[in-house]
Amino acid sequence: MIDRNSIANFFDLEAEGARERWEELMSQPLSERVRRRKAISDVCLAPDFDHYSDDNNLLLQLTAKNNISDFKEGEGMVLHDEQYGFRIECTLESFVGDDGIVASAYPPKVPGNIADYCGRPLVLDKDVVDLRKNVYYNFLSALPAAGDSYWSNMLLNSKRQPSFGSGKASERLLKSAEEILKLSLLPRQREAVLRSLNANDYYLIQGPPGTGKSFVLGIIMYVELMLMHHSVMVVAPNHMAINNAMQQLLKMMPVSHKYMLKVGQRYNAPVLKVEYCGREVGIENVQRLPRNMPDGVVDNMLFGLTPHALYTSRARNLMCDTLIVDEAGQMTLPHTMMAMWRADKVIFAGDHRQLPPIIGSEKMPEELRESAFGTLISKRNCTMLDTTFRLCQGICDFVSELFYGGELMTSVRGGMLRLVCDDPLLSYGSPVVMHQVDGGGTHESDAESEFVAGT
Repeated sequence: MIDRNSIANFFDLEAEGARERWEELMSQPLSERVRRRKAISDVCLAPDFDHYSDDNNLLLQLTAKNNISDFKEGEGMVLHDEQYGFRIECTLESFVGDDGIVASAYPPKVPGNIADYCGRPLVLDKDVVDLRKNVYYNFLSALPAAGDSYWSNMLLNSKRQPSFGSGKASERLLKSAEEILKLSLLPRQREAVLRSLNANDYYLIQGPPGTGKSFVLGIIMYVELMLMHHSVMVVAPNHMAINNAMQQLLKMMPVSHKYMLKVGQRYNAPVLKVEYCGREVGIENVQRLPRNMPDGVVDNMLFGLTPHALYTSRARNLMCDTLIVDEAGQMTLPHTMMAMWRADKVIFAGDHRQLPPIIGSEKMPEELRESAFGTLISKRNCTMLDTTFRLCQGICDFVSELFYGGELMTSVRGGMLRLVCDDPLLSYGSPVVMHQVDGGGTHESDAESEFVAGT
């Protein structure tokens, strides 16, 4: 059974696994870390210490002429001198041109002699990530003790079936949405929307590739937000998925931009702009919710954020009527629980037949390796969207039989494009081709890479 102790153990094992991977990486020579794209050498620190971020962190101006790293904005970094022990923990804020990098550092952790290292060749490495103190312990402190009756009744343990209200109200709301938005839904899409609106506590929507999961979520968000005037939260394993879900509603109804807030760093902000009343509008992105925003449920608002934000100053006291967990098949149980704890009703949207949650420890118990979506799904609490607009007939048939029990259909019949050639690997007439390559069964295969490059 999942309880407070098992969740705490999950966070401890994840932190342990992250540190072990980091220590293994840092044990490698600098040249190897650079080759693996996990470090940048010969980084130069500019003597410019007058700029600060919105969070009042010092912005460090760096240059690196030979940057082949896979670093991303928002990642934790260590700027250091391997020889003399100089070290600054920082966050990668942005890339500027071909060789410029901006990093931010908490001022009290910046050495007083930082100017002495300007012009010296420094190294930028990834830092180990441990969110227990600043995020996860805040969540754990809100949970009942292990053994409390809460845990046996909790949805992820009891796996109870959802309860539903009267379907007539949901049907009227959906009809209004269809008329206002000028939409046409397939039968399974309509079922998913109605069952989600009618559910009292939770519902699942399974969305195989190209079946319109985001489209369905956009309709649900529209009805919940604009017609029912509910408070809605959208969470996902990453900011890209959150942005995609929110932007679906923006495209359907541009006026909705007035009722949406995305919580996150500048580099994770939604970028889509649409026309509204003769001007371009988008989704407002904020570092943290306004201080004058009331605690608890904020009616008629849609918030997009990661579950972590709910246990920091970014959105500490936010609650909602309806929570939408997008890409729920990729989110771990504890991270999903972090958001579920703040909602009256939860709509899980995802596909447990695609990518599973990323688990960072081989010691993780099996019950915590599954997603909430995969843990809960049954025939009675889930609608599978069954028509894909992305896959051609041959690929759809292959995927359908392999993963979806033959239920997935395609709207694309035959092949609209034709390429006449003798090689089945290049012919649209052979959409699925199996080719055996002896690659040794490892995660990396030069043989497979060479074969693909040669085609």
